[in-house]
Order: sequence, then structure tokens, then C-alpha cells
Amino acid sequence: MFSSNNSLRRRLPVWVALILAMTVCTFGALAYWMAWRATEQAAWVRVRSVADRFAQTTRVGMQDRVVQAQTVARDPRIVAFVSTGRDSVSAREALAVMGPDTGLLVSTGIRRLDGTPLLAMNRRLPPAPVTPPALVDSGRVGQMFNSGGTAMYETLAPVRRDGRTVAHVVSVR
Repeated sequence: MFSSNNSLRRRLPVWVALILAMTVCTFGALAYWMAWRATEQAAWVRVRSVADRFAQTTRVGMQDRVVQAQTVARDPRIVAFVSTGRDSVSAREALAVMGPDTGLLVSTGIRRLDGTPLLAMNRRLPPAPVTPPALVDSGRVGQMFNSGGTAMYETLAPVRRDGRTVAHVVSVR
């Protein structure tokens, strides 16, 4: 009735091995997926935590820098320099209030509305990131951008003449 090739002695170990292999593969795949998901969630928690700490640490300092940039942008020496292009020494003196080069300050200067530098202190003023901030009508901190492998951000304040924005005082950190 049973041939030697179809005996239970030969089929049972094969079926047990197949069931065992499927079980191990299924649980292995589930374990891998759960570990991947837990690692991904932990990484996002860490990134959010670091971003929140960075924001809390720099919030007051950035607000102070915006106020400082607005004050410098209203300085008559800056407005006169932007209007005439003369007396850069007085404009440099006004820009010097923005602070000494501490290593974090890349450059301080004045940019035209199209983003081209008009005057730079410390080092060369990097080009405006992405799009020129022509519509900026109040002081602000710009988005972070990459320049030569370094993360930077700008503090901008408009220089106004006759109620119109004609340039921006820029501090790049």
C-alpha cells in the first residue's frame, strides 16, 4: 500500500523542516521590520529633540540680531551710502556695530535687492541663497542654506529711502 519513496518517514522530516523554515523566516522578517521601525522612530525623536534644543538656544540671540540689524539699517550713514555709493568708511563704521568676527559671523554687509553685494565687512559676502529677498519689508532670520559644505543662515533688515526698500543689511552666520 505504501511505497518506500512515499513513506511517512521521508515526508515528515521534509514537512517539519519546511514549516520550521517558514516560521523562522516569518518571525525573522517581523523582527527585522519591528527593529527598523523602532530605530526610525528613535531617530526622528532624536532629530526633533536636537532641533528643539537648537531653536530654544538660539531664539533670543536671533531676535537680538534682528533688532540690531534693523537699527543698523536705519542708520543715516547706511542710507546715505546706499543712495550715493560714497563714504563707505562711515557705512563700515555703522556696520561694525553688528559685532566682531567671532568665528560664527561669516560676513556682514549690504546687498542690493537683486542679491548682489554692495559692501562687505570681515570676509566676502556670500551670494544670496536661492532667491533674492526683494520682498522682505521687516527684519528677519532667513532659512538655513549650504555654502561650501557649511550650514549658514542670514539675518536681514531692509534699508529704506523715501519709504521704499532699496537694499538689505545682511549678517551671515
